[in-house]
Amino acid sequence: MPDNTNPQAVAFANNKMRVAADAILSAVETAERFDADYGALAGDTLFPNNADLLADGSQTDGRPRIQNQQVRAFRTLCADLVTWAATGSPTRDTRLRQAAVNGESKF
Repeated sequence: MPDNTNPQAVAFANNKMRVAADAILSAVETAERFDADYGALAGDTLFPNNADLLADGSQTDGRPRIQNQQVRAFRTLCADLVTWAATGSPTRDTRLRQAAVNGESKF
């Protein structure tokens, strides 16, 4: 199979596709780690299902305040993202890994 040497194609793949794959895979990897860490810390015990605000310094530093129930909902969002990545044939995760260069977790 011949190589595609079209300069526009090469630039687009390197500067857009690989960058996007890195960002999406990093999000998936971070979501997977978040979900695992939340479970290991018994997160539902740490964050009761209520609207109490977290006293994390945001009350004085200008960041948006977050509630206990928002943390719990975010855990669900992370689990959903991990499930999304694991579906398809080949899986979306596999497709991302075929293009990504720097798709590691943020923590």
